[in-house]
Amino acid sequence: MKTVSNPLFQKLVSKVEDNLLPLPTTIKELIILDINKTSANDIEGIIQKDQSVVARVLRLANSAFYGFNQRISTIAHAIVCLGFNQVKSLAYTASSQNIMLMGLDNYGFDKDTLFDHSLSVAIGSKVLAEHVGITNPDELYVMGLLHDIGKLIINQYAKEELDKAWNIYKLGSLKFFQAEERVFGFNHGTIGAAIARKWNFPEDICTAIEFHHNPEDAENYIKHVYIVHLANGIAKTLDMGSGIVEQQDVQIEMDGVFHEKNLNKLGLNKFNVLEIRKTIFNTLKEFMTQFRDSAS
Repeated sequence: MKTVSNPLFQKLVSKVEDNLLPLPTTIKELIILDINKTSANDIEGIIQKDQSVVARVLRLANSAFYGFNQRISTIAHAIVCLGFNQVKSLAYTASSQNIMLMGLDNYGFDKDTLFDHSLSVAIGSKVLAEHVGITNPDELYVMGLLHDIGKLIINQYAKEELDKAWNIYKLGSLKFFQAEERVFGFNHGTIGAAIARKWNFPEDICTAIEFHHNPEDAENYIKHVYIVHLANGIAKTLDMGSGIVEQQDVQIEMDGVFHEKNLNKLGLNKFNVLEIRKTIFNTLKEFMTQFRDSAS
């Protein structure tokens, strides 16, 4: 784990400690359950506490995306039909939407863009995890969903510094996360991991968040980090919730995503990753349509 001790970093961490970036209760409790390896009954109990999450999960479970002939009317029934891990993923998605829809105006994101991008990376991470044989691909879904949480706190409490990063980025020699590092002394992944640790997330999630832009610096959970890194890059090339900043980086991202050294870490090559990219796009397009319907 990187140790960052500068005034801005400490200021941002203190905002989390003061509960000025609250984590939805459902997400927090589900992650704790993941650590303790508990049962479907426990999952059902947590989801039932938030009726807005229940409603959204059931709408999705009954959507054309899953295609069940019978109506699913309870969370218990959804777990039977969709499976334990799939219902957890839906609950994470439904619970995270409000915090993700805060908007990131200082990053050039409208109110939907961060959520769209996060969902894209979540689905991409899961598809990649399945392809490379990760034991529980749904864990990668959570990592992808939350990989950009650091942007939320920076956007809200470091506008002046973010403006300086923009000015450096516009010179054209650095990616945006590198411009952040130049100005802040850290990037949104670093502060995102600090937030995740304050919320007592397991270390694999924290590590994936921290190094999703610079996976070569990670010392542990190497495959997890490279999966989220690759899914993040693929999401940008699909132009699904890229944001103003990332749209300028798409060509650079295309080159970086398919760099041989990145693919080798996951046993992939340029040919099968292009097929995986198609799978991600098709899954994402269909799921987003159903999710928008469930949110309305």
